[in-house]
Amino acid sequence: MLVGIREYALEQFGPMAKTVLEEWGVRCCEDFGEIVFNMIEVGWLAKTSKDSRADFENGYDFDEAFRKPFLPRSKQTIQAPEAKPAQSPEAKP
Repeated sequence: MLVGIREYALEQFGPMAKTVLEEWGVRCCEDFGEIVFNMIEVGWLAKTSKDSRADFENGYDFDEAFRKPFLPRSKQTIQAPEAKPAQSPEAKP
């Protein structure tokens, strides 16, 4: 299900998919699981005995899933921002 959600979001929102999802409060795969199981609880969806919220744990990283496909090939490896060196208190900008 997570793969389908990802593909649909990319198709519908393109490079804005991550931003749109975050605006809706969806920041990780577990959030999709909460939505699905809330829909099950009100009777909008059904589940089998094998389905659980745990199915949505550790699905994929949102930057990898929603940002990376739109980066130039030269930037396809997502890296954490580099930390800026701390300035000494005497240093003036």
